[in-house]
Amino acid sequence: MASRTTYGNTWWGAAWLQALTSIDYENRLPRGRTYLNQGRLDNLRLNPKTNAVEADVHGSAYYPYAVSVAQQPLPPTKVKRLVDDIARDPDLVASLLEGELPPAILERAEMLGIELFPKSHRSLKISCSCPDIARVCKHVAATIYAVSVSIDHDPFLVFRLRGVDLKAELLSRGIDVAKAVTVKAPTAPELLARMTGDVGVEAAPEAASEAAASAAEAAATEGTATETVTAEDAAKTADREAAALALLRTLPYGTVESMGGRMFELLAPRLLLSQQKDFPAWLGKMLRRAARELDRMSRNAAAGTAPESDASSASPLTDEDGVAINDLPPAPPAVKLVGTSAARFEVKAGRKKEALNQHAFTYLEADPRAVRLAAPEVEVLYEVFRTALALMKAGALIPVVLKDRDLKKGKEKVLPPVLWWMPAMREESVAKLVDRLARGASPWLDRVIEAEWLEGRSDLTKTVLLVGLAANALLSAHALLVADAKFQSFAEVIFAGVDLNSVDCPWGDGEAETLARWLKPFLLGDLFPWVPVLTVRTARASDESQAGDVTRSTSGSSRTAPAGTRRRRSSPNSSPTPSAPKTASRRSPASRPSPSRRRSWTASARRAESP
Repeated sequence: MASRTTYGNTWWGAAWLQALTSIDYENRLPRGRTYLNQGRLDNLRLNPKTNAVEADVHGSAYYPYAVSVAQQPLPPTKVKRLVDDIARDPDLVASLLEGELPPAILERAEMLGIELFPKSHRSLKISCSCPDIARVCKHVAATIYAVSVSIDHDPFLVFRLRGVDLKAELLSRGIDVAKAVTVKAPTAPELLARMTGDVGVEAAPEAASEAAASAAEAAATEGTATETVTAEDAAKTADREAAALALLRTLPYGTVESMGGRMFELLAPRLLLSQQKDFPAWLGKMLRRAARELDRMSRNAAAGTAPESDASSASPLTDEDGVAINDLPPAPPAVKLVGTSAARFEVKAGRKKEALNQHAFTYLEADPRAVRLAAPEVEVLYEVFRTALALMKAGALIPVVLKDRDLKKGKEKVLPPVLWWMPAMREESVAKLVDRLARGASPWLDRVIEAEWLEGRSDLTKTVLLVGLAANALLSAHALLVADAKFQSFAEVIFAGVDLNSVDCPWGDGEAETLARWLKPFLLGDLFPWVPVLTVRTARASDESQAGDVTRSTSGSSRTAPAGTRRRRSSPNSSPTPSAPKTASRRSPASRPSPSRRRSWTASARRAESP
């Protein structure tokens, strides 16, 4: 993977890198970037007592060098003036809630005589335990570059470096940024619940004990009728499996509406984690190429499976189509997907555990006649892969990033994020196809996929997950097959379906949140219902003595901002009317405010707490 990492990909990250201007020490900056790219910087942290960024940088010595970079804390009076000014402007607050730092904040800070970003390295308190006489050595440069990456993902770090906890300061003024944030990287159960409406079914202990008692009583009273009931159940099971197989073998792949590249037009051109100038364009090109080449492989395999007649056999054993079974290629092996973490799965085939992408081409190129003669689980996975390929060709797959945790041995370890290519279930033709697949695969789903958090989930939930995992496996297998797939960043690797665990990626929850914010157009529809968090109201000139115009509403409550909030002066010719209500409500035309009053609007919102 070619590494051409750039730093300062946001304007606030670039502003932080101003600390490296006017440094004339030879090779310090490029060597600092090289150190960071080579992974020589460890344990980057923020000291809560000194607000200094500390890191351990490995150099030529046996022990790493200790680096510290800090800014001068802001005086309390300036902190109050800055936060009050930010809290009074809904535009600034809304941008902060979206994980962005609006340039207007820098202008406000400069007007108040506050230096948010270091103008040069002389604005920083720097120390390093290395013997280099240069004030900004390569270890310090590597740390400053690393801080710019952290600031790109978390603009609130800009304020923490000046000793300001902006979230806490805004909370004291009635704006809860922690609860009113934007789309976050969900967990696997949260994502599937949003997509299918399935929150899982867990029986209460009382209900479970009653069910067990009734089952024991029924077994004791029925006694001799057990064989009859078993025979009837077996007949019903056989009929149900036959009906399911009929659905499974007649999936309408041709009915999926082609979405082309319309969905990628919703995304911003630039992704902070990639050096691609137009990441959606690269994404669409990668997906179309993979779909085209995978479809060609599938068609070539189907064209090459025409059997030749065997004249030497007098009465060969044939299948239902009259084809000699001995002439058929072997069917794919029956495998089972087992959850290894909160969002990762591995294939369990006997005692071996492998990645699903190692079986992708085996299922894609399988002969359907041989599949029908194999175990039903094989046929389920075969149709799952065909469904994933059909959705890929139609451009009906949506990338979703997930947080992952390793929960083994009772310890929670943060793992690199996972990206699943999930079916676009809000498209009607896609939802119908996946639902039909779920009904056809229903009798055998528990033999195909298994995870603790999937217990009690619906067949549709398990099927949606299987299709997403199959799509990832196809993309990953294609990326590993293509010789000229040169990735410039881990962002391209994860979107190509490759597991970041397999490439020793240092990513964590910060990068997951960055990806989630970039992909939020795909998930906004899944976050309803919304409730207002910050609402703007304007009062007439006669209402100046009343409460301020910035209110915060959470769970039906509201709180007015401090007096002194700026208002737009109403027209002098307007007649006096009652003040605007403090809570949002639908007004009739007769009760609507006059044009001289500003329109109410919600600056940001958060998802309502689930009951």
